[in-house]
Amino acid sequence: MGNNMNKLEIARRYLDGVVILDLNGNVTIGATSETLRGMLKALAFEDKKRILINLASVAAVDSTGLGTLVGSYSTLGAQGGQLKLENLSARVLELMHITKLYTVFEIYDDEKSALDSFQHPYKLCSPVFSSKTGKLRQTATSP
Repeated sequence: MGNNMNKLEIARRYLDGVVILDLNGNVTIGATSETLRGMLKALAFEDKKRILINLASVAAVDSTGLGTLVGSYSTLGAQGGQLKLENLSARVLELMHITKLYTVFEIYDDEKSALDSFQHPYKLCSPVFSSKTGKLRQTATSP
C-alpha cells in the first residue's frame, strides 16, 4: 500500500513546441518531488522553455510538491520560459485556491486551451475558482 503512494511516473510528450509532462502518482515529500524536480531541471538544461504539466492522474500534492512546482516556475520564468498546469483534480485545485497559487500559475481544464495559450502569449487568462463546481473557469481579457 505505501509503495504506490510514494511513486511518481512521468511520461514526456511533445506537441506544438511544448513539452507535456503527464504525471501519474503523488507529488509529495521524498522521492516523488525529487523525480519531478530532476525532470524539470533536465528540461531547463535542454533549453526546453515551454512546459505543460498534466496533473490529471495526480491525487495528492503536499507542501514539498508545491515547492517543487513554484521553484521550477520561478527558474523557468527567469530563463524566459513558461510552466503551466492542466487537468487538476478537485483536491489539488482546492489546494491551489487555499494557497493562492492559482494567482501564480496559469491553470487550464483542458489541453487544447493550455496549448493555445503558449501560441498566443499575450492573451491573458484569469482563472476564477468556483466553490460550487470545484473547477476553474477561464476569463480571457485583452492586454
